[in-house]
Amino acid sequence: MFQKLLAGIALSAALLQSSVSGHSWLDGTVYDPNTKTPGGYARGYPGRKNVDINTLYTWEIFDRNPATQLCDDKRQATASYSDEFPMGKASAGQTLFVDYQINGHQDLPTTKMQIWMYRKTDVGTLKYGEYSTGEKVGEWDFLNLSRCAGNVSQFTDLHNNAVCYGSYTLPKDLPDGTYSFAWIWHFDVNPKGQDYTTCFDLEVSGNGGSKTTEDTKTENETAPTTIGDTNDRNAIESGNNGQVKGTTSPSNPSTNVVKPKVQKRPAGKCYRRCQKKCKHATVL
Repeated sequence: MFQKLLAGIALSAALLQSSVSGHSWLDGTVYDPNTKTPGGYARGYPGRKNVDINTLYTWEIFDRNPATQLCDDKRQATASYSDEFPMGKASAGQTLFVDYQINGHQDLPTTKMQIWMYRKTDVGTLKYGEYSTGEKVGEWDFLNLSRCAGNVSQFTDLHNNAVCYGSYTLPKDLPDGTYSFAWIWHFDVNPKGQDYTTCFDLEVSGNGGSKTTEDTKTENETAPTTIGDTNDRNAIESGNNGQVKGTTSPSNPSTNVVKPKVQKRPAGKCYRRCQKKCKHATVL
């Protein structure tokens, strides 16, 4: 009996640790891995300068409950952006990049990340069980040494806050307009499943089919060497205290989306603070 009790306690502790350490979100949606600059952000993005970003921006879908909102129902239910953190712009057929910090998850290199695109549906209205109604436009392993900052030879040598990036490609037949997307990380640590999501939009115009300079490199070429928070992302964020404003929705293409400013994009600090659980998400 005592051994069973200890086993139960150990299992509970393991699950708790998975929830505590399992926070993550998408930062940039049109990221340039060469210059380390963003060209767009996700919905309601507060910026890493905001010390409460873990609480504000982690959206966990625990047990893969199909009835849970796919997007954070408070910050990402609508296409809300700010002058500081604007919506991204792209062309049909273009290969784009997204960036994220690994937040100390060096032991989960092969877990999958995906980007799903929705042509006619606002992603903010979808439940988790409906995410596959879109088009999968990107998928990659969480960690890829050629796409993670640090120039190291093994995953365990990566800095806890190292920046990594993944890629997705827009369909070539995509008409001009504003489309919504969901980034999904299949965390897959808890036995019943555990996903994290971030939702965003892009204003698409033209059909360039262009790729960033990075895409012309070989897959195994050395990644950028800026590590983690050695140059804090705070330095490039003027800080708006997480305030956002509504701009547009996929059914109403924007005509005045703020043009992204080119700015240096060092990685940010990972704030790890325990907070109470939200209605749908475990946040730290």
